[in-house]
Amino acid sequence: MAPHHSPLGTPRDGGRAAQGMRAAAFGILANLGLIVLKGTIGLVGHSEALVADAVHSGSDLLNSCIALASFFYSRRPPDWNHPYGHERAEAFASTIAAVLIAVAGLLVGYDSVQALLHPATAPPSALTLVAAGIAIAVKFALSGYVGNLARRIKSKSLLAEARDHLLDVVASGVVIIGIFLARLGLIWFDAVAGLGVAGFILVAAVGILRVAALELMDTSLSPAQRHDVMRIAQAVPGVTHVRAIAGRTIGYSILVELHVDVDPHLTVAEGARIVDAIKERVLREVEDVRTVVVELNTDQFEPEALRQPPPPYRA
Repeated sequence: MAPHHSPLGTPRDGGRAAQGMRAAAFGILANLGLIVLKGTIGLVGHSEALVADAVHSGSDLLNSCIALASFFYSRRPPDWNHPYGHERAEAFASTIAAVLIAVAGLLVGYDSVQALLHPATAPPSALTLVAAGIAIAVKFALSGYVGNLARRIKSKSLLAEARDHLLDVVASGVVIIGIFLARLGLIWFDAVAGLGVAGFILVAAVGILRVAALELMDTSLSPAQRHDVMRIAQAVPGVTHVRAIAGRTIGYSILVELHVDVDPHLTVAEGARIVDAIKERVLREVEDVRTVVVELNTDQFEPEALRQPPPPYRA
């Protein structure tokens, strides 16, 4: 049976892309300002931790740029070569961002180790504390705005960016502690704070990569989603048994494939009515499902992938 799609390229999709691009643009502007602020004051004020935080903002800037580019590409309508659309571009973009952010983290860690081995002779200036405080305020506001938007429009790349903004808040807090202790006489603690920032960068990279990998590796439906789809399909008149369910995430939408048993003596028209009823109900009742493929079975054959037992479901 042919797959059934809910419409792509609708005003909802266009609005989602516009909101995502606006959030990414805000992130780009904010990170550009923070790179200049923290980098300049960190160098002038002799703070290794603040310079490391500026590099962290550089990785955020890269993440925002990649997110913006992915939104431009993913909003393209389906074509013959990409019949399910281009939404997976976001996961691919997140993977690239994660790798580059990890490299930035390693570089920051290396510089901080060098600063520990060759400590500065003068403590950081008081202005470095002001710069770190401004960074916390900006990043906290961005994290809330981008995070709420990401959950509303179900964007993996924006969710990764929001998580990175929140980590920046914690990282800048570590920077403030390091600078404060360095000004009290523990000058080497500024470099320790730089190492802490490097750790936060690496944690952010791993988190972003994990979320993207789950989509790119075609992770199936959750137990709750499988339960809902099976319950809906089983309730359709004419379905004797739901033999198998599989699914995959494509951007912010879900593709579902069902294999159901029916009476082998049904006519083609009767079978088609059952298929249409299953598709209509699943699309209407299961959130985020965009495409439904239904195969009617009268025997025991199933692809190997669909014979895998699902994990237990607990309501």
